[in-house]
Amino acid sequence: MKNSEIIANINGLNKLAESGKQFPVRVNYAISKNMRELMRFYEAYEPERKKIMDDFDNKSDAEKEETAVKLNELLEIDNEDVNIHKISIHDLETSGNMTIEEFKSIEFMINDEEE
Repeated sequence: MKNSEIIANINGLNKLAESGKQFPVRVNYAISKNMRELMRFYEAYEPERKKIMDDFDNKSDAEKEETAVKLNELLEIDNEDVNIHKISIHDLETSGNMTIEEFKSIEFMINDEEE
């Protein structure tokens, strides 16, 4: 999972948590466990991002372009050892209706090897 995906998934799970949406215990557990796992990688990413972005406003245009390249490189780093706790689509059946945005927030957690 790339750093950019980790950030997007954290943001999605945070929005979902703030929405107050009710999920079955198994889904809540997976969300909580995955949030902790994603934050572990984010905690390594963020200090590097801060170093790259240091004093961005005072940089020349050429330096800003170089900063953008470095930031993009950081976002594209693939973290192969992200351990996502998967859930079944059936675990969501008692969750009631979900918006597309809500579903997209947890889609990375759904085991797609089911029939």
